[in-house]
Order: sequence, then structure tokens, then C-alpha cells
Amino acid sequence: MISQLMTPVKFNLLQQFFQKNMYPKMFKIFLLVIVGIAVAESAACAKDICSRVRCVQVMKEDCKKNEVFVEKAGYCGCCNACRTVIKEGDPCPPPVRGGSSPTSQCEEGTTCMEVKDERICARDCQVGIDIAAFEYYWLSDMYLKMFKILFLVIVGIVVTEAIVCTENYCDTVRCKQATEDDCNENEVFVENGGTCGCCDACRIKEGSPCVPVRGGPPGCEDGTTCMKVGDEHICARDCR
Repeated sequence: MISQLMTPVKFNLLQQFFQKNMYPKMFKIFLLVIVGIAVAESAACAKDICSRVRCVQVMKEDCKKNEVFVEKAGYCGCCNACRTVIKEGDPCPPPVRGGSSPTSQCEEGTTCMEVKDERICARDCQVGIDIAAFEYYWLSDMYLKMFKILFLVIVGIVVTEAIVCTENYCDTVRCKQATEDDCNENEVFVENGGTCGCCDACRIKEGSPCVPVRGGPPGCEDGTTCMKVGDEHICARDCR
């Protein structure tokens, strides 16, 4: 809608300004995402992480009077551990994040839940699983997948927008000399009509067939865009 209200010249100027200011910020975001993935990988539980974890041998005899022995209850479910038992009605800690595991648990028949703005061990006949344990395993896996998806999205944007018209871009471009004789009947010769305005080129005339290529050199003549009209792509006017 906005592009329809603008002239082709104004729209092109806006596009150039956006490209010059967007890409430095994009690469900073890209770097932050990589750091975030590294942190998530170190904090979350990978499938084979237990093969790299050395467990301190914990036996039932090592647990204190108010503790209970739980198998595979340590870091990422790799090691045995002793957990403090919290009685019904007593405060309980919020669910942990990352690879860490809870150091305490509610006594049998109770679950850590929020009751009147505080978390306590309470009975709930409708709850069939330990909510804290469910949140721990589900969130650990979710955050890791979320960072990976975000990483793939950023990589996709960088790849599809690889051609960027910087201020000195034309200094690095070697132009293949194009003349009017090189253009066919459906094309028009345009000086500096190639990628980023660096080289002379043959551009497709209005109404002629075109191939939509994202990130490639401009194909249609000025004021037109390769768009689908009916069952084919042709160079048509941006604003009517």
C-alpha cells in the first residue's frame, strides 16, 4: 500500500537508505544470536551430555535424615542425588532453568504450586505430575530450539540479502561492457543500469516477460517491477 502511494524515485531512495542502515544492525544481531546459542548449548541438556559428565558417587547412605535418595536426579538427569524433602504447606523454590536440577522436592502426594502469591507444597488431586519437574525438562528443551530457529532465520536473511549496495561498492566491481547492440527487442539500454548502478546494462521493457530473482541485478526498466500478472511474470508499473 505504501509503495503504491510513492513515486518510483522516492521508493528507490527509501530502499537505499534502509539497506545502508539495516545491515550493520543485522550483523550485530547475528553475532548476539550466535553468543546466545553458545550460552544455551552450555546450559541446556544435549542428548549425549551424560557421556561427558563425571558423577560423584551418591548412595542412599549419603542422604541426611530430611533427604530422599533419587536416581538420575542430578545435572541433566545423569547422576544420582539426595534431595531435601519439603513438607506440605512449606515454601518451595521456583523451577530451575538450564541443565541444573532441583535440590529439593515436595513430599509424596504434594506438588509445588502457587497459592495466594506464594509457592508452597500443596495437595492437588487433579495434578498427576510434578509441575516443577515438567517445567524444568520442557523449558530446557524449548529455549535451545528457540535459539536455533532464530539463528537459522538470521542466516537465511543474510544469505538472501547478500548483495548490498555500499558507498564504495562499485570500486570492487568489474563491468562487462554492454552496448545498445547487445539488447534484444524486448530490452532497453540503460547507462549504469546494472547492480547498484555500477555498470551499463540491458533492462527488460514494460510488458515483457521477466524472471523474479531476489537479490539479483535489476531486470526491469526504471519504474517497473517484475510481478505476476495473470499466469505470467511481466515488467509492470509500480504505481498506477
